[in-house]
Amino acid sequence: MARLPQPGADNGTWGGVLNDFLEVAHNTDGTLKTGVSADVLIDGATNKVFTNTEKNKLATLAAVAVSGSYSDLTNKPLVANPTLVIAADAPASWQAAAGVHLDGSNDSAALSTAINSGAVILSPGTFTLSSPITITIVNPQVVGQGWSSVIKIANGMNNWAMIFNPGGQGTRGLFSNFTLDGNSSNQTAGGGIHASGAVQSEFHFMHFTNCYTAGLWLDAFPSTAFGHHNKVISCLFDATIASPGLGHGVLINSNDENYIRSEFQFLGGTGTPTYAIRDLTGLNTFQGSVFVGGRNDTGGIELRDGQRSRVLNCVFDGVSGTNVFIASSSGHNISNNVFTSIADQAASAGTYSGIRLEFAVKECIITGNILESSPTAGRTRSLIREDGSGGTGVNIVKDNVLRQSGAGTLSSGFTEMGGTGSRVTDNAINGTIV
Repeated sequence: MARLPQPGADNGTWGGVLNDFLEVAHNTDGTLKTGVSADVLIDGATNKVFTNTEKNKLATLAAVAVSGSYSDLTNKPLVANPTLVIAADAPASWQAAAGVHLDGSNDSAALSTAINSGAVILSPGTFTLSSPITITIVNPQVVGQGWSSVIKIANGMNNWAMIFNPGGQGTRGLFSNFTLDGNSSNQTAGGGIHASGAVQSEFHFMHFTNCYTAGLWLDAFPSTAFGHHNKVISCLFDATIASPGLGHGVLINSNDENYIRSEFQFLGGTGTPTYAIRDLTGLNTFQGSVFVGGRNDTGGIELRDGQRSRVLNCVFDGVSGTNVFIASSSGHNISNNVFTSIADQAASAGTYSGIRLEFAVKECIITGNILESSPTAGRTRSLIREDGSGGTGVNIVKDNVLRQSGAGTLSSGFTEMGGTGSRVTDNAINGTIV
């Protein structure tokens, strides 16, 4: 096969090698051979001109590669044609880069303009907000360099860091790889992202920390139409115990068919006892999430006024309040979860349970779970509690493992079944099938 000469390797023969290469497409007088032109491709493996059929196939593949569907994505940004926004305290190597350089005193206006103009890449460093970023475009994309890229609410802003204000299509955004610091101890309202009208938005590898009301609020459109189909994956919600507000991780209102798989730890402000996740809609999936600790009697997940949500394969480790609380709803599935040291850090002993159903909760399935009491005697009220108030009943409680941890006797027994018509069967209670 003809090839180009190799410098230093073809001494004495390079002229012949070059002629062999040129003769693939040229006549002896230097003119192009018949059928060869500047826009004709040569097969480098055979030194033959590609046929029209082969050229058409290559053209199709080239178009697809440009679109990104078949292209090599190695070392490419997650977003197309991004604007690089550089924090005032970014490292020197980032300060030398071309992009939008901010002064750090009030970065709200510049960030708002950049985000609403297209995809944004954040440098490492801290971006300070003195007013909310209102997002009006359909497809916002904000990607940081990991948790070293920090968007922080300034003292006394008393609002949400980002607020969606979508049109009729909703907001289909990508938010990834940065920290959102709510600075809750210096606020009287607000939080992280108020995702009003979020539809098929993605929140990945984000750190929501120290948020006043909640880190993320999946809400309805401003017109009250439901949002739906959002994903919250591999995020961390934490450090709200200093919040004067409720300090939720995720709040869901009129927004359904969402999927959440993330971590929640040390949540719960100084307001009314609250939950890491509060689902007021139903038809959501919480899977493979981890809930750790919490203060001010903060619980794990509250399912209220909705139907058919699922809590699957989650871990609740030392959650201080009721770990899963279901009220005024039906048809939820609580399966294959692990609950340890239930209510171990509760302020009031004997108050909170692992799973509690209250006020007209019907037709729920509670199966395949492992629940253990706090190792401190009397700290846990019960492991599964069905409160008879409001007509609760017709639930299935089956194939669970319920056990006492060490000396941690339960103040009201392993189960409390005050409803009517529920089936409680084949549960292993302290080593005995009941």
